[in-house]
Amino acid sequence: MTLEQLLALWTQGPRLARLEAVHALAIESGDHERADRAALELAVPHVSPLQSLAANVELGRRLLDGRWKAVRDALEGDATWDEVAEAQGLTRDEAVAYYVDAIDHRERYAAEPFDHRRARAVLPTPGGGDLCPASRMPSCVSALPT
Repeated sequence: MTLEQLLALWTQGPRLARLEAVHALAIESGDHERADRAALELAVPHVSPLQSLAANVELGRRLLDGRWKAVRDALEGDATWDEVAEAQGLTRDEAVAYYVDAIDHRERYAAEPFDHRRARAVLPTPGGGDLCPASRMPSCVSALPT
């Protein structure tokens, strides 16, 4: 399933709950026309709350799996580690630790080819600079907090 399809499934759950509330309020207020419209929409097959939950979990998994790429792409652009950390609601050290863990995991378990040099090229230098030159990659990686 695509991300768009998963998102559509996930958003159906809250939509169904809103329709049920509209239907109940329309009946209480005597607005039969509105109640009938809501009842018609409710009669159409909908995603169950369990299906909506499963879609939410899969969306979260896929988004987290791709987060390291978004970090790398931002850093390959003009973003700094401080900006990347702020965008994630993390400290700089937490952002770097997350990224290192994600690419270490990718190196061990990725089924598709993985360009570890490109992934590690954006790591900060031990002296605090933002980019780790390719020639210094091993020392940059070993200098990171564990």
